[in-house]
Amino acid sequence: GCMTFVPMLKLLEAEQLALDDRTGDTEKVYQTAISMSSRSGSRLVKAIACERAGEYMILCGQVEPGKEYLEKAVAEYTEYGAYVKVAQVERKYQGQITFTVEAASKSTSSSKLQAYIVEKWDQTV
Repeated sequence: GCMTFVPMLKLLEAEQLALDDRTGDTEKVYQTAISMSSRSGSRLVKAIACERAGEYMILCGQVEPGKEYLEKAVAEYTEYGAYVKVAQVERKYQGQITFTVEAASKSTSSSKLQAYIVEKWDQTV
């Protein structure tokens, strides 16, 4: 129902605040979107909100909080099964941020699948 869309609306609100350069409120609204998506079980929305919050924080010069958000995004994308997205985020910040691989290595089959998908992705790019 409607509860599924509320975290997405909060994420859009945070994006609008970021565009308007309202730094004081923006992180709080991203955090609200993350919390709401977690409570509603919207793993993909949570991953996207974490990624966007991390990118925003890094752009604002707050690298450590940005890194923490991006690590959460990578963990959520991994749990969701979006391994190509994980590779994309890791590649984008390669050399700047070292991601932990806890979530990615939860099961051997998902790690093998991830390696296969990333290998295929690299061949097409």
